[in-house]
Amino acid sequence: MNVANAVISGVDILEKEVDEAQIVYTLYLSADSIYFKGHFPSKPILPGVAQIDWAISLARPLLMIDEIKSLERIKFMRPIRPDSKITLNLNFSKKAHCLSYRYFDNSGDFSSGRIVLG
Repeated sequence: MNVANAVISGVDILEKEVDEAQIVYTLYLSADSIYFKGHFPSKPILPGVAQIDWAISLARPLLMIDEIKSLERIKFMRPIRPDSKITLNLNFSKKAHCLSYRYFDNSGDFSSGRIVLG
């Protein structure tokens, strides 16, 4: 079992690329994922809190995140719908001691933000 799959159940991690300051995941979000249940029944979308949690969860094992001080510049541009293939880009800045994330596909950005670490 892929470690990242254990972190966020119901999400298929198709690819993972890692270098010194960046991690890039390609994710497939199935319509039957628990994250779409009840948020909104007639037109489900991925909750923003799930997007932030996934960025932290997927970065934690590789960056040894201990404490989160604050969330900054959180933006939601487009909703993420069921049966989507998306990319999550995580960038770590040692100087600023923060993790920036961006969810996107070929059509543009879904969301982005910055997580300041303690």
